[in-house]
Amino acid sequence: MAVATSIKFKAIETLLASARRHGRRNLTEPETKAILKLAGFSIPKEHLVTNARDAMRVAGQIGFPVVLKVVSPDLPHKSDIGGVRLDLHSRNAVRNAYHSILKDVRARSSRISIEGILVQQQLEGIEVILGATTDQQFGPVIVFGLGGIYVEALNDTVCRLIPITRQDAQSMVAEIKSAPLLNGFRGLPRVDKRSIVTALSRLSTLVARFPDQLQELDINPMLVNAQGAVAVDAMALLTRSPSDRKAPGRRNWKSRHVGRSGHPRKREVSSQPLKALFAPRSVAIVGASASKGKSGYFILKNILDGGFSGRVYPVNPRAKQILNCRCYASVRDLPEPPDLVILVVANEHVKTVLQDCAIRQAKAVTIVTAGFGEIGEAGSKAQDALTTIIRESAMRVVGPNSVGLVSAPNKLVGSFVPFPKWPAGPVAIASQTGIFTGAYVDALAAQSTQRFGFSRSICLGNKIDVDEVDFLEYAANDAASRVIAIHLESFKRPREFLAAANRANQTKPVVVFKTGRTDAGARVAASHSGALSSQDRIVTAALKQYGIVHVETLEEFIGTMKAFAWQPVPRGNRAAIVTLSGAMGVMAVDEMGGTGLTLAKFAPATVKAIANLMPKWQPVQNPADIWMALGSGPEKAHAEILDAVLTDPGVDMLLCVLLPIPNADFSNVRKVFKKLTDAHPDKPLFLIMLGGQVRQRWLRQLDSLHLPVYSDPRSAVRAMATMQFYGKHRNRLGLDPRM
Repeated sequence: MAVATSIKFKAIETLLASARRHGRRNLTEPETKAILKLAGFSIPKEHLVTNARDAMRVAGQIGFPVVLKVVSPDLPHKSDIGGVRLDLHSRNAVRNAYHSILKDVRARSSRISIEGILVQQQLEGIEVILGATTDQQFGPVIVFGLGGIYVEALNDTVCRLIPITRQDAQSMVAEIKSAPLLNGFRGLPRVDKRSIVTALSRLSTLVARFPDQLQELDINPMLVNAQGAVAVDAMALLTRSPSDRKAPGRRNWKSRHVGRSGHPRKREVSSQPLKALFAPRSVAIVGASASKGKSGYFILKNILDGGFSGRVYPVNPRAKQILNCRCYASVRDLPEPPDLVILVVANEHVKTVLQDCAIRQAKAVTIVTAGFGEIGEAGSKAQDALTTIIRESAMRVVGPNSVGLVSAPNKLVGSFVPFPKWPAGPVAIASQTGIFTGAYVDALAAQSTQRFGFSRSICLGNKIDVDEVDFLEYAANDAASRVIAIHLESFKRPREFLAAANRANQTKPVVVFKTGRTDAGARVAASHSGALSSQDRIVTAALKQYGIVHVETLEEFIGTMKAFAWQPVPRGNRAAIVTLSGAMGVMAVDEMGGTGLTLAKFAPATVKAIANLMPKWQPVQNPADIWMALGSGPEKAHAEILDAVLTDPGVDMLLCVLLPIPNADFSNVRKVFKKLTDAHPDKPLFLIMLGGQVRQRWLRQLDSLHLPVYSDPRSAVRAMATMQFYGKHRNRLGLDPRM
């Protein structure tokens, strides 16, 4: 609050309004600095002049050396065209610099409007950049990094969504790769990092107050030394209009789906909007078919074979009965308003059927049919027509282009992928692709071991109505789901998603797998801040800011889901590694770099317990290579050493590299590990197994213990790191991002 109350918002609003009255979006350096000064930033001594004589006089008053810079609303980047002169130590140097700047600028274009030359005190310090830009999807973003010309050359910057906490600002300062330069690296003077944190907080507060007016604001550079931070150069770009969110090149980053503000429905939506999707009492399948090759056949068969106990209504005007179920000609002919309608008809019939669903007062609809927004302009127009129907109804609609949904507690398998048996479990998953309601789950079900399973699964498709935020809010309150997993290609309501995920994170982990990360076509930005905040970097930073687990590969996504489904959250970041392969132990340590995990230091009692089973010549350390302990007997070595490590109060989690090969084999594998997990229920245990036939037997014996097994150190360590990240951040409730 101290930062907010020290900012003179009314005076700033007056300056912004004045620029708009004059029809200008680009603010000059003096105008931007006037705003910064009102926001509590330190500004160097400077004065705007319009002739060389005044430039020399002002330079003498300020004190040499000085800097001269051209001031023009047409030149956001002055140095690019020779509009800046540094290290001016005399009146003559100032006079010559004044004339040469004007000459260079006018040589570039005679149409450039020049308001004057800024004479500025030249200061010493380390250059950093502070900036704010408005992303078309995520809205205001704050950027920090090494400043001056190096900001683009080294690209050493970090970003966060506005608003930020002081803790966020501190983490930004610590996160840049060049952070040692701020700490007195190799004799460099230490700088006042608190002044940078304060400046970031002030900039966040300023932009958060005027998100509809300030599109970009750059402080580049800000000079930082032991005395504090000074905004040496600055520019600002105003939005096209505070009220015009449809202006060219802009996107309404505050937009919400058709059931929310901005697009109000004409009918009230249920307070439990997804209950009809995941816990329906009746299901109608429009487009049900007796032809075994069609989606309508498999959806109906899955629902019947899955054991759904509610009422099932196949709808097909050309059939009287399908799979021993009475068939109805249309939704309007159903004996009751259906809770859920799964729509799998030809593209051209979807609109009519959706209208019928609204008339029959269906509570929810899943549109499996494709050929809408995902195919281009023609499909988008057809999808818009569906949106109009949804807005005028109380229905919640999934899709179009959805594989369907599954609700294991309700034995509802509403997917067109045929499943012999759905693998039930504690993970609730939503995806834009059908793979997690289809092929991947089919592959998981076919596994004989390591099947962690799903409670709810939904393919969101084109997200015409129901989106990731709706699913997240439902899963957060779902007693059948202990883990929430989200696969996304794009965010529909990113700030609402972050708010919902941050709330859900307090009670159960939220794991996000975001694909489509390449920056293929970043927009042209007027400021450095805009150019330095690509979509993928913003996504990564925002998820980290709100303590949400973010994975980057399918393998990591699956491994992390399995870890959260089966293991307790570690209390800290201290990891122990016990291995029967020294090389695998080294690999695991290598993978730990930069993950937040640290190697635990074994207590003396732990070292003694391990040493008792090892040759005297072999030192005991972490990682503990225990191959030589097999001489005391494989079962004894595994049981006693692993128990000693898990008993160690300085160990938060254990990675065990097992070699299930004949000379390390023993029969009581399940008994040993059951005793370990019973004795240490609060410490997660991760396994890597390398071997052949013995490995397969071990996997079968251990399967009911729900110990996650990984194929390599990287997969295991990434799962450990994500669990540790969640444990560290789950109780952190960030600032509400919904500006």
